[in-house]
Amino acid sequence: MSVLHDAVGLCQNCSHVRAIKNARGSTFYLCALAEKNPHFPRYPRLPVLACAGYVKQYEAVEPSQNKRDE
Repeated sequence: MSVLHDAVGLCQNCSHVRAIKNARGSTFYLCALAEKNPHFPRYPRLPVLACAGYVKQYEAVEPSQNKRDE
């Protein structure tokens, strides 16, 4: 596991995160879920080890069961 992943936790590869860099070079992790749900912090305390809204960024999507067999 990389040092960055250890320091950031689940936010590192969550589909709801947006990395915000300031002029001093610091990076903050904005949770987009906070815009619609006040239970999620805008800028969670890192590392995030558990989160009810976590969705892996590049998670494979299940094929639709309604899709016609080819």
